[in-house]
Amino acid sequence: MILTLLATALAGDGPWTLAAGDTNVFVGVTSLRFTGFNDGVERTPIALPTAIVATDLRAVVTRGLVRGVEAEAQVPWRHVRATQSESPGCTTDAPRPDFCVTSKGLADVVLKVKGRLLDEAALRPLTVSLALATRIGEAYADERGRLTKRGDGQVDVGAQLSLGRTGALGSQGWYQVAATGSYFYRFPHQPAVDDQPKIPSDEVGGDGGFVVSPRGWWSVGPLVTHFSKLRGYNVTAAPLATLDGFASLYGHQTKVGGRIGIHSADGFTVSISGLATVFALNNPYDTTAISVGVGWYRPKRMVTPAAP
Repeated sequence: MILTLLATALAGDGPWTLAAGDTNVFVGVTSLRFTGFNDGVERTPIALPTAIVATDLRAVVTRGLVRGVEAEAQVPWRHVRATQSESPGCTTDAPRPDFCVTSKGLADVVLKVKGRLLDEAALRPLTVSLALATRIGEAYADERGRLTKRGDGQVDVGAQLSLGRTGALGSQGWYQVAATGSYFYRFPHQPAVDDQPKIPSDEVGGDGGFVVSPRGWWSVGPLVTHFSKLRGYNVTAAPLATLDGFASLYGHQTKVGGRIGIHSADGFTVSISGLATVFALNNPYDTTAISVGVGWYRPKRMVTPAAP
């Protein structure tokens, strides 16, 4: 839950799809830090025994399959550590022996297929697409009870609806505005029993942004992201001594920030983005995240007929 939005806006943004045979490769790194939670009742700040620092290296490959349909795979490697791993809150007073042990390795692998429903190029007011996705976190499931966890450690399946529009600005510039909403069913570690929630609960989320490029080779704009885990325990009542302690939380978090892009004529894009928490319940209230990435767009190679 803490790191669900670690790599927001890295690749595959918005409703647009690649043409059949086109490929986009993106490699990005994100650094994230937080020092405190708040509860989900009074929004009372709760100081953690240590700051948490996470580094996420992510490779994303997107391929156009047929007209209006693309497939995408995201493979992340994540390193999460506690800055004060020998503090009493991480050792003698910790709810678990491995509470602050460094976690590193594969995080949630994402597989997605996106289909375009409406196309502004066909004189529609917006481009709209629907994506089906799965997130696979089984690789680290036995570490999900840590404060330094890489995620909730299960398989999710869900759908994402995206809409957006692009346009020209003068003779050289352009703009782009997009928003995406998502719902994920999360296969449970523990099923719902009587009045006890399924662990982890299902999740809804969304992100949006506006990008303007006055000259064509650079762009800038704001970003906003949000996610909510729909049911669960308050952090003050959660069984943090168990493997599913953090996975059992309900929670909300909203971040805002911005991004800058540098675009070359031969298909390379360098992007830099930053996000900070502005609202949180049962989540870190002071998260900051900085991302840097490089994308490479490769159009379908055209075969030139041999000369007679």
